[in-house]
Amino acid sequence: MYTCDAAQGLYCDRSNNVCAPQVGDGERCAFGDACDSSALCVGGLCKALPQQGEPCLNGVPGAGGYCKSGSCDLATLTSGPGPGIGAPCSDTRKCETGVCLDGTCARSDWQRNLNCVGSPTRR
Repeated sequence: MYTCDAAQGLYCDRSNNVCAPQVGDGERCAFGDACDSSALCVGGLCKALPQQGEPCLNGVPGAGGYCKSGSCDLATLTSGPGPGIGAPCSDTRKCETGVCLDGTCARSDWQRNLNCVGSPTRR
C-alpha cells in the first residue's frame, strides 16, 4: 500500500490503484480528490473555486469548500471571507476550508493523505 500525498499534488486513482497527479480547472475528474486545491470536482470536471463576491459552487459539504478563499454566504449564495482552520464553526459551508468538524474549522477531507495500492507514482 502506498500513500498518495495531496500536499505533493497526488491523489489515488482508484480505477487502476496508482498515485496520479492532481489536475486543475477544466480537467476531467473521475474522483473528487483528483482536483488540486484550486478546484472542486463537479459533474466529472474540475471547476475553479470562485473568488470572493462570485456565486458559490454547488458542491458537497466537506468536499473542499465552495469558494477559493473564504466561505459561501448562505443568504446571498456568494463567496466571502470565512474563518480559517481552528476557528469555531457551526456550519461546514462557513469555514474557509469548507469543513467544520466538532465545532471547529478543519482541513479539507480531500487534502488528506489517501492510501492507494499498486504503483507508487505515475507522472
